Amino acid sequence: MRYALRRLLLPLMATLMLAGCAGQSMMQGISGPSAQELLKQANSQSGPQAAASRLEAADILARQGDTAQALQIAGQIDSTQLDDAQRTRWALVLSDSALAEEDGWSAIRATDILDTQANLSAEDRQTLRYRRGLALNMIGEPEASARLLIDLQRENAPYELNDDIWKPLSSLSPTALDALVATNGDPITQGWVDLARLYRTSGGDISNLFDRLDQWRSRYPDHPANRRLPQDLSALRRIEGNEISQIAVFLPNSGPLANIASAIRQGLEARASDAQNQGERTPRLTFVDSSQQNIDALYAQATMSGAQAVIGPLDKDKVSELETRSSVPLPTLALNYGEHPGTRRPTCSSTACPLRMKRARSLTAPISTDAGARAS
Repeated sequence: MRYALRRLLLPLMATLMLAGCAGQSMMQGISGPSAQELLKQANSQSGPQAAASRLEAADILARQGDTAQALQIAGQIDSTQLDDAQRTRWALVLSDSALAEEDGWSAIRATDILDTQANLSAEDRQTLRYRRGLALNMIGEPEASARLLIDLQRENAPYELNDDIWKPLSSLSPTALDALVATNGDPITQGWVDLARLYRTSGGDISNLFDRLDQWRSRYPDHPANRRLPQDLSALRRIEGNEISQIAVFLPNSGPLANIASAIRQGLEARASDAQNQGERTPRLTFVDSSQQNIDALYAQATMSGAQAVIGPLDKDKVSELETRSSVPLPTLALNYGEHPGTRRPTCSSTACPLRMKRARSLTAPISTDAGARAS
C-alpha cells in the first residue's frame, strides 16, 4: 500500500503532545505546611533557608500534579544555596516538572548536576540521565538524545526505552545515523541504526518495510526492538494490507478543547500537504465536529462519509465511553486516555487506544485495525 499513512500518522504519533489531558494524581494524607505556606515563609527568609523552603514547596506541588507551578518555583531557586542532598532533590523535581511541561531547556539545566555532583546515587544518576535523554530531543538534539538513551539501554536501565529511543532516532539523517554507529558499533546501536535506515528507505511502502523488517529481525534476534517493536512501527503493522483512502477525525469545534483540537487539525493537514507535495497519495481527512454529537452519531457520520478509520475523539468523557464498549465500528486511534480502570496503564492494544498523554512518563499507543477487538 503506497498511501502516505506513514507521513500522516507516524509524525503525529511521535510529536503530538496534548495540553491539559493528563490527570493529576493528588497526594493523600500530607502533613506539615502546605506549598503556599512554605512559599510565604520563604519570602521572610534568605539564603539557604529560603531556597530550602521553596524546594519543599516545589516538591509538594509536583507531587500534587501542579507541574507548571512546581517548574516555575524550582526554576527560580539558586541551586548553589542548597546542600548536596537538596541539590539532588532539586534536580529531580525540576527535571520531572520540566518534562511534564515540555520545557526541555529547564530539564537540561536540572540534569547538568550529572557533571558537577559526584556523590549521586546510582538510581538518581540513571534517572537524571534518562530525563536528559528525553530533554535533548525536545531541544532539537536528536542524535545526542538517541545516543544517551541507547547507552542506558545497553546498561540495562530499568525503563522501557524502545519508544523513547525511536522518537529521535527515526528523525536522524543518513549522515547522523552513520555518525552514531561510527562512534559505537555495538550490536544494540548497530541494530537500532539498521532499523532506522530501513524505515527511512521504505518510501512509504508498508509491505516493503515489513519484508525488510523480517530480514532485520533474523539478523538481530536478541535486540530489544525485536522483542517489542516501537509502537509506531507496530501501528504500521496493524494497517498493513488495508487500503485506507479516507480517515474521519473527531475533534470539537467549540468548548474548552477547541484550541487543542485546532492545533491537532493544523498538524494533520500540514503532514498531509507535505506528503502530497512529495508526490505521495494520502488518505482524505474528513473532520467531524464532536462537541455536540454522541459517539454513535459520530461513527454513523464517519461510516456514511466512507471513512475506513477514525482519529479521535479528544474529549476524555467520550474516550471513557469507548473504553466500556466491546467493539467500535471502525479502527480508531483515540487522542486521549479515558477514565476506564483498564486503560490507566501507559500501554494498550485495544481498538480505542490513546495517542499520547502530555507527561513524559506516558507512552505512545498504536492504532488498531481489528475493529472487533475489545476496547478496554
